[in-house]
Amino acid sequence: MPFDLKDLTHGFLLPAVAAAAVFLLLRTALPFHAARRLPSPLALVTGFLVGYWLLELGPVKPKSARDWLPAMVVLATAGTLTPWRSLKVRGAIVLVVAALSAWLLVPNWGRLETTERAFVMAWHVMLVPMILCLEPLEERLTDWAFPAALTGVAACAAIILLLCGSLRFCQTAGCGTGALAGMSLVCFSGRRQTVLSGIVLPYTILLSGILLIGRIGSFSEVPWFCYVLPPLAPLALWIAAVRPLSQLTAAKAAALRIGLPLAVCAAAVVPAVIAWMGTTTE
Repeated sequence: MPFDLKDLTHGFLLPAVAAAAVFLLLRTALPFHAARRLPSPLALVTGFLVGYWLLELGPVKPKSARDWLPAMVVLATAGTLTPWRSLKVRGAIVLVVAALSAWLLVPNWGRLETTERAFVMAWHVMLVPMILCLEPLEERLTDWAFPAALTGVAACAAIILLLCGSLRFCQTAGCGTGALAGMSLVCFSGRRQTVLSGIVLPYTILLSGILLIGRIGSFSEVPWFCYVLPPLAPLALWIAAVRPLSQLTAAKAAALRIGLPLAVCAAAVVPAVIAWMGTTTE
């Protein structure tokens, strides 16, 4: 099924507008401390849900495992807005959200082997240290390149999901991509430091969740690691966040911060393209 104008407007443009509006409004209206923590996660979840419901990608009341994704993104957003910031509490919150996501998003299908279920659970447990490692970057990377890099990674995930044969899963990732694109545009137009505190947890749950759904729900030949690499790709930003690379000028720093995660994603997209081409030529 090809893309049409509705997919572009409802699944990308309107989520971008909604996220940008919420992000800009909250940054302007809230006091300083709240304006650092609330706008990013609330803008992301708003933009994603706008696209998800406009495209009718799932029912309001979940009927299958994949229908729990919006609820998990909302839960992750609530978890990141909690006032407790200690590492132990943050770790516990991330663990609960990741474990609950793994439990609800994995369908109870007979064809799912025990080893595959164990892999899914291990993957989400792996997300806990990964998220905790990514969260400090919210305070270190304060230019428009950070949300732009997250947008690029989400777009790569959407491409992989399309190549695995599911327009619906691609549309779902596209809603998140649109929301991030809107936030990136606001950050770019402001050309000033912007702290995206709180975005890592809902972003990672959204990205890993839809890729998990795509992996389980697809019968394509796309390799399993293509679904794993995109959530890990933002970790490459640490290379750009430490000296001497953190001292690069604005243009070079932006190119590096966007290019590093996309290079990791390329290692996932290229094999997915090759697998897709193999199936189309058979």
